[in-house]
Amino acid sequence: MKKSIKDNPIFLILCGVLLLAAGIYLFSANASYYVFGNTYNMHDLLFSYQEWPVDRFTTFTVDTCFGNYAETKHTVNGLIPIGKDEHYIVMLEDHSLVSVSVKGKKHIQAMEKLTEETWNSEEYRSDSPITLTGMIKTGVDPEVQGYYQEVLSQMGIDPATSEQVRYMAIDTTDTRIGGWMIFLGALILGGFCLFSGISGLRQKKGSSIPGTADTTAAATAVDSDRELDAWMNDNQNPDAWMNGGTDRQE
Repeated sequence: MKKSIKDNPIFLILCGVLLLAAGIYLFSANASYYVFGNTYNMHDLLFSYQEWPVDRFTTFTVDTCFGNYAETKHTVNGLIPIGKDEHYIVMLEDHSLVSVSVKGKKHIQAMEKLTEETWNSEEYRSDSPITLTGMIKTGVDPEVQGYYQEVLSQMGIDPATSEQVRYMAIDTTDTRIGGWMIFLGALILGGFCLFSGISGLRQKKGSSIPGTADTTAAATAVDSDRELDAWMNDNQNPDAWMNGGTDRQE
């Protein structure tokens, strides 16, 4: 007979522990942002010449966007669309170029407007900059990296040698609400698996205690024998038998 996950409490306990550990780790790594909204200031990162903190959130202002170079669509089982990410090339305050990913109608429209104003300006700069918050990534998504390099080449920039190009990326699709949802989801699912596993393990141990049924039956048999012996002892006197088992004194 095929066993289900419910029949394997150890597996459920391990899954619960892993989910709880992963949720706590991911949340604690950026707890300052998720709880208080604290981020690294991009201006400070650029002009203090310190390394960008990977997988940490930064806030930055953009007034130059050279356009959308790729789109990533997300689906369930390849059939049901659940959203898309748009990837743009923007210029930072130190004139370096970086890839920025955004999602949501509001942010996409803002980036498209910024792109139009950039190309319509002689200085390639919009008079209506926008402020974004995103997570610093180690590099451009491999799925769209080829498009990134191609567009840079079309702009006359050699992506292999230009010091102007940054290969670290900023992903604004991760939000505080999203972080809380992932954390709470991991806690709920992990706690459920852990509780179910512990309950199943207790039930399994309780039902597998050896000799429980035999001991109960033996104890019942002993009690019955004792009652029978007591009854026979009380009724060994014939007079007692005839008088309902009670001795009478004349």
